[in-house]
Parts: sequence; C-alpha cells; structure tokens
Amino acid sequence: MDDAAGIILVGGASKRYGKPKALEIINGKTFLERVFKELSQLTNSVFVSYSEKTPEEALDLAVQLGGKPVKDKDLPCNGPPRGLSSITTDIVHKYRYFWIVAVDYPYIKADTLGKIAEMAEETSVEALSPLLQEGYPAVTLGYVRNSVLQTLKESCILRKHLTRTTDMYRGAKNTIYPDWSHFSSTYIEFLNMNTTDSNQTRISTPSRTKIILSKGDLFLESLTQIRNKNYYQASILYLMESEQYESLELFLLSIHARKDAQRVIEIRNREFYRYL
Repeated sequence: MDDAAGIILVGGASKRYGKPKALEIINGKTFLERVFKELSQLTNSVFVSYSEKTPEEALDLAVQLGGKPVKDKDLPCNGPPRGLSSITTDIVHKYRYFWIVAVDYPYIKADTLGKIAEMAEETSVEALSPLLQEGYPAVTLGYVRNSVLQTLKESCILRKHLTRTTDMYRGAKNTIYPDWSHFSSTYIEFLNMNTTDSNQTRISTPSRTKIILSKGDLFLESLTQIRNKNYYQASILYLMESEQYESLELFLLSIHARKDAQRVIEIRNREFYRYL
C-alpha cells in the first residue's frame, strides 16, 4: 500500500515490564522483529518511534530490519502522543493512513492488520481501534488517517500534560471500535504484553457483532476553548464527552474525558488566583 505507512512505538520506559520490550524474545525473535515482519508485509514504509529511553540495541535492530527511526522531539506532551506528534513534523503529509502498533503487541499478524485497514477505508472513518474487554479500545493498536495525527499534535501543543494516546480517537471526526473478533479468531493477537507474567489465555471476551461509532466534535471544540483559555467551557465539553462515551460503553474514554474536566477546572482556578 503506497499511501499507508506503519508506525511502531518503542519509546516507552517499560517500567511495568522491567526490561526493554522491543528486545524481549518470543520463539527466537524479538518483539520488534515480530511486529516489523508483519507490518512490512503491508507497506514498504515502517517508522520506529523512539525516545532517549530506547536502548541503542533496539535502534540498531530497527535500522537492520529496514525501519526508519524517528526520535521524539521536544514537545510539551509525553509518551506515545509525543512520539506520534514528532512523526507528523516531517512525515505525515506523505501518507494518507497509518497503522499504529506498539511493540508490545508481539502476536499481531499482517492478515489482521490488513482487515483493520480494509474496514477503516470501506467505512471512510478517520480512525479505527479494535475493542477489547470492558469498553477498552486497544488504543496503541489502530489505523488512522494523517489528519488524526495532526489533531493529536495540536492537542499535544495545547493540552500539554493532559494529552493521552486516546486523544487520537477522541479528536477524530469519526472513529469506529469493532470488537476484536471481527479481525481474528483468537484473542492472542491483541494481547498487550505489559508485564512479564501476561497470561496468553486469560481473556475470554464474548464476541460482539456490533461496531461502535463515535464522533469527535466535542473534543475538537474543546481544543478551540483551550486555545482561547476558556477553561470553564472546555470542562463542560469534557463532561458532555464523558457522558457520550458512557452511553456508548466506551468506558476508558469516558474516564479520560471526566478527568480532563476536573483538571482544566484546576487550571482555570490557578489562572484566576494568579491575578488576584
């Protein structure tokens, strides 16, 4: 696919895992090798997002595999949002779509990633993330248009430390969250290896045929309000957004929006007392 690229996120500190996940080995291959192999079957352009915390061995391996390392730039947000926003600086306009895969999804397959892309493009949405259990999207496993990454960068600049990876989906004009079973017959492909004792068989999520659709108009309007320092109005929008996600049973996004409402009010109060 000439108009789609892959992004592998390897910049995390692996605090819960206890060692660099990119270099962890399963069946003779590192996590990075396994994810890169699958993405490279779909696109000739695979970018590896890394930070100062990424081991040199992982960077060397990325180059050997044919990846294109992109280091986090000095932006006011952290984690995956900083890495993804750094990529938009030079690369985003060259591609219409991006697969985003964190390196700790070592079981993901090219066929599954291809199905994810097909559904996103057939439905003409800006973003797609498979829905796992209890209303939690995969978040660092998805397929997005370049416009989504540009909005994420805007969120990074305006919302700074408030920015989360879920902002990609909250800020997309429309996002779908199909159950993981639409793409694979086994959950292991969506197993996120956050810890060394992650159990490959611990998930027994029932398959659901429905596909949840959300729209990002409230979040996009909140960016305008934050830009104009109308923090109270932004907090109202976040509360409305939280209720919307609650009704859709997208509980992680609902929690994040509700926390944002509280935190922007705290910012408003600090701004107010500064001028007393």
